[in-house]
Amino acid sequence: MSKRIRETYSLAGHEPAPPKAAAPISFSALAESIRRLLHTLGKWNDRAAQRRRLLALDDRMLADMGIGRIEAWNEGTKPFWRD
Repeated sequence: MSKRIRETYSLAGHEPAPPKAAAPISFSALAESIRRLLHTLGKWNDRAAQRRRLLALDDRMLADMGIGRIEAWNEGTKPFWRD
């Protein structure tokens, strides 16, 4: 807080509130957050690998799956974080 604002508050009879301490996080909440993060990273990694493999398929293989080259390209070039 600047000196001028502090002086204004003091003149008006107000004192600035002391800074609040961060709420402690429990170990189980931290572990759960890490577990969810690792799960998400794993899902993104799998999705990126599947899309790379899709782009590597030839037209015959894509036809066997019932999709065309354009559909494969649209899916294969999506960012890994998109469903």
